[in-house]
Amino acid sequence: MEYAVLRSMRTLAPGLIILAYSDVFWHLSLGESFSFWGLDAAKLILFGYIAGGVYGVILGEYISARTFRGVDEAIKKSLARLVPSVESRSWKQVAPHFYAIVDKDKSLGIKAQGIFFNGFVATTVHNCVWISLLAALVGAWTLLVGANCLLLVISSVTGVASYFAWRAVIRKHIRLSEAQVTVIERRYLREFASAVDGEGIGGASD
Repeated sequence: MEYAVLRSMRTLAPGLIILAYSDVFWHLSLGESFSFWGLDAAKLILFGYIAGGVYGVILGEYISARTFRGVDEAIKKSLARLVPSVESRSWKQVAPHFYAIVDKDKSLGIKAQGIFFNGFVATTVHNCVWISLLAALVGAWTLLVGANCLLLVISSVTGVASYFAWRAVIRKHIRLSEAQVTVIERRYLREFASAVDGEGIGGASD
């Protein structure tokens, strides 16, 4: 799947999750019959992008910064086993050299596509954790004002399941990235070491 499409879906996916929870809220807490899923596909996608866009503006950057926490350090640790000087550098210094090699090698590029898709899954389930938490707060409020507890139960179960799914996907993300490191070790170790040390691709180090 194209990277641009995945980027677009990263906005749509949380929007659809929000619409799904909105339906649960309308049906179970307010007893209304309106359903976003009764709309035609074009309108549903439009509402999904709107909801996802608003969510992204309010919480997107904060949550995205935490989705892949620890991944960069895990990749850097793997690279440091190959090139010890990596250890003393920040990921921002190492990353350009790492991705320059990924971009030039076809097999690494194919692996990168799988990593992009896995990243989309990780982002989606991590967003689901946070959206479920917000829905659980709404569910707790509706329970306090006399409505049923189904929204609270559904959001709590979904949030916990999403959390464990997110952790599993992040572990897979690290494994996929380490597979790229293995290719670099076998084919581009000298080139990568020269780049990190200030020669070759990427120019002088920071």
